This record gives sequence, C-alpha cells and structure tokens, in this order.
Amino acid sequence: MTVSAKLNAPPSPKPRKWIELARALGEEFAATATQRERDNLPPHSEVQRLKDADLLNVIIPTSYGGHGGSLADVARIVFELSKGDASIGMLLAFHYKHVMVPQLLDYQTDGAEWLRRSARNNWFWSNITGTWDLVASPAAEGGFSISGTKKMCTGVAVSDIVAVAARRGDIDHNEQVHAIVPANHELIENLRDWVDYPGLKLTATDTFRINDLLVGADAILQHNGPGTKGSFPPFYNEFGTILFSAIILGSAYGAFNAAAEYTRTKSEPRAWAGVDDPRKDQLTLYHYGDWWIKLETVRALFDRAADEISDAWDNRHRGIDDIKRLAVQGHSLRVAATNVGLDVSANIFGVTGARSLSGKFGLDRFWRDIRMLSTHEPLMYWVRQIGDYALNGDYAGVQFNRKIGNDKKGDDK
Repeated sequence: MTVSAKLNAPPSPKPRKWIELARALGEEFAATATQRERDNLPPHSEVQRLKDADLLNVIIPTSYGGHGGSLADVARIVFELSKGDASIGMLLAFHYKHVMVPQLLDYQTDGAEWLRRSARNNWFWSNITGTWDLVASPAAEGGFSISGTKKMCTGVAVSDIVAVAARRGDIDHNEQVHAIVPANHELIENLRDWVDYPGLKLTATDTFRINDLLVGADAILQHNGPGTKGSFPPFYNEFGTILFSAIILGSAYGAFNAAAEYTRTKSEPRAWAGVDDPRKDQLTLYHYGDWWIKLETVRALFDRAADEISDAWDNRHRGIDDIKRLAVQGHSLRVAATNVGLDVSANIFGVTGARSLSGKFGLDRFWRDIRMLSTHEPLMYWVRQIGDYALNGDYAGVQFNRKIGNDKKGDDK
C-alpha cells in the first residue's frame, strides 16, 4: 500500500484512464530503477513503453489527431510516473512541454500541421533551447543556419523530434528563431558528458553541439501571437513550472512510499524505543505523520495551480493579462515542492536507519533527483520576487522569465 493524495474528480473517464496508466507504469519503472541507474543505459525501452501506452498524444487537441487532454491532465500523469522514476517523469514532461511549442508560438493556426504530424507518427519530443548559446544566421529562401553548443539538453538521444531555439545573430534587438528538426540529424553532435552528475541519470541528458545546421523555411515555426519575440513566449515558463513541480513532488512521494515500505518490511525495532515493532515507534510515527501532512499540503497547492494555469492556457486567445498572477502561483508551488521534497527525501534515513543507505535499496536516488532538478533554476531569486509581491501587492515588479541577448548566461531548457 502506498500513500497518495486523492485526485480531483475528472471531467470524463479518459483522464482517469491516463492517470491509472501512468500510475501502473510508475510502479513498473520503480521496480527496476535502481538497477537501470547502475547499468546507465539510455532509456529507449522506457520511452517505447510510454509510446505503447499511448501517452504521448494526450496533450494534442483531438482536432489534430490527439486525445485532447489538458495541462492539468499531463501534469498529473508526470506526477504519477515520477513517483516511480523521476528520470522517466522528466522525459515525458519535456515531451509535453515541447510538443506544445507550435501552439505557444502560433496563436493563429496553433502550428496545426506539426501537431497532426506528431500525433500521426507518435513522435517523442525533446529540445535544444539555447538562446544564450545558439545563434541563427539568415540563409537562402527564408531559412537559417544554426550553430552553437548547449549544455544540459534532456532526451535528445531517445527522441524523434527536437525543438530548437536560437537567437538571431543579424539584428540588434533580441529575437528568437524556433525550428523543428529530426533528433538524429548528423549535424547535432552529442558530447556525452552527463555521466558525472549525481541525479536524473536516466534522462538522456548531455551537452549538444550544432554545427552549421541549415534549417529550411518549412521547418521554422512562425511567431503569431503576443510576446513571442525577444523572450520565451507566454505560458512557456508556466507550463514548465507545473511540469517540473510534478516531477519534484512525485519523487518526494516516491521517497516517502519507498521509506515506508522499508520500515514495514526491513527495519528492526530500536532498543531504546521500547517497542517490539518499528511500526509502533512513536518517533517514527511522528516523522511519517509530519512528512505526510507536508506532502498533502503541497499536493493541494499543486492541484490548484495546475487547474488554474491549465484553464488560462485553454482560454489564452482571450488575452494574457493575468500571466504574472499565474506565474506567482506556479513559482510558489515549485519552491514549496522543492522544500518539501528535499526535506522528505533527505530525512527518511533518520527513521529507516544505516542499513537503508546501501545502494542496493536505491533510497538515495530520490534525494539526488530532486536536488539535481532543484538547482536548475535560481529558486532563492524567485522567493525574493514572490516576497516583493506579497509585501507590496504589485505584479508589476514580478519577472520570472529570463531575457536573452547580452544578459548573463544561465541554464536554459
């Protein structure tokens, strides 16, 4: 038995089916996660399992051949997968985030042709988004030549399609070029340098170099909408915040569940506890109760933020005036999920005991995965922004999006 927060009632049977599929896959991946991490093999078979389960097209509208799921639906799918293996949850989260790039950029036609092709071919998406690191130079007939090196690109080696973002090098002001290219293109070079990182080891993450990749006009995504030049398009960061929070929170639940199972089946009573069963130890019960309350609290925030940002996305053609309010909610969730995730995943060993640190149990992978993902963004600066809003009550000063151009470099996915 595992502890899991109750899902909101779905509007139709399909979301429940997707959640159940994701939960079953999460349990399947959990059973092999420790050994797969030791073997350090690219997750080709796990991605194929996601394809076979028909989860890739959930977020694509039915009019384009997909299943018409919402952002809230896919966030909950990622949450369930991440309880078993955060690496696989992250791969699917990046797929969902970047298969939506055509819609994020094109408010007129939703990039419909790309979505139709993706649904028809069951494409798995990844990205090389390097607006500090990649430069796009104009080429003949509306195309561009893209070059540069981008660190920390997730899933490219196991994907079918890559969404590439580069900064135009021929103009003074900041402007991005977004292109769709095959993941196995010969001019996309994998530098294979992720092996030394401690967490998310099965995300097929590496540094990639693009060498004068000529992209034709037919592969360039058109920018037809508000705020799609000079920075990331509206909702790009909000999509990412909800999906990243789902990975972190799911992994935190995974740590809790794995520790609880260890306590029930492998722990021995401590002599000074005065009980003959570790499940009766009052301090152990206190810690599990404390963690459960914290997890359930953040899960409630997750459900609310996912539903509100999902609804805003569905109605984005009406305007994006409240995008900063949504950003405050989303980033507050991610900070809260990180704080609880690190608390639970690091402190479970205080009740499971020294033997539980053995690598054969793999209980440490949850903390390593959460710690790795939590460093991807400067959370302390986000807390400062949220504090500015909370104290001064003004969204005008809230700015979570990163700028491109001559600004200092940072991680960028």
